[in-house]
Amino acid sequence: AAAAIPAALLWGFLLPLTATQEAILHASGNGTSKDYCMLYNPHWSALPNTLENATYISLRNLTSTPLCNLSDVPLVGVN
Repeated sequence: AAAAIPAALLWGFLLPLTATQEAILHASGNGTSKDYCMLYNPHWSALPNTLENATYISLRNLTSTPLCNLSDVPLVGVN
């Protein structure tokens, strides 16, 4: 029983790091829109529960940007 206590404590610390919830990302612009299913960790970030509380952010196409160095990341528009 003594060995089970440290394992239980370890799981208690690790579980919040691996907890996930499902969400839908609705991307739209230039007359088109698309929905994406995603998983996120609610312990790291909070998302709104309703469309009325949704946050609207302009999307940026960074496909051709390698983003390997910090200097590659745009100063505005990326959170």
